[in-house]
Amino acid sequence: MRGSKMAYSQSLITIIMYLGALMAVSEATGLQPQVGKLQESALRSGEVDTVRGSCSYVVQIKTSCSAFAGTDDRISISFGDAFGNQVYVARLDDPTVDTFERCSTDSFTILGPCVYNVCYLYLLRVGSDQWKPEWVRVYYGRSQPVSFYYDVFIPASIWYGFDFCRTVTATQSALSIM
Repeated sequence: MRGSKMAYSQSLITIIMYLGALMAVSEATGLQPQVGKLQESALRSGEVDTVRGSCSYVVQIKTSCSAFAGTDDRISISFGDAFGNQVYVARLDDPTVDTFERCSTDSFTILGPCVYNVCYLYLLRVGSDQWKPEWVRVYYGRSQPVSFYYDVFIPASIWYGFDFCRTVTATQSALSIM
């Protein structure tokens, strides 16, 4: 009798951990962007691998229709997976073309190292304008696109975005227990 109660308790604990991990992932879409752990100096110094592999990505960025949402500032992007694979573009915008205008959606084709599942994305704005992206969407391979919802003004000269990698890793760990 005691052994069956113990097995039941262990099964119940496993199910609770699994459900908790799933709830964390489902609630992750409601998280607000945050100041990033990325440092541009690390990117410039070569501490981040920006050349390995050759995968193609399409990144779409929708700029909000709010007043003063557009920008002429330099916009950089960095995204990657939980395994340390990272794609970095120092300058997405083309100063000769009107990118990141109010109510516009801009698309960029990026070649970079291959990532497994994009779970973080950061933007960097350098300049004196304001900029309010509504969302950023990354398309790669045959996977479903990954969307990151901002809808806030991006602070100047600091990496700003989302990192769901820990949540994804926690969920994968909970699933491997079962």
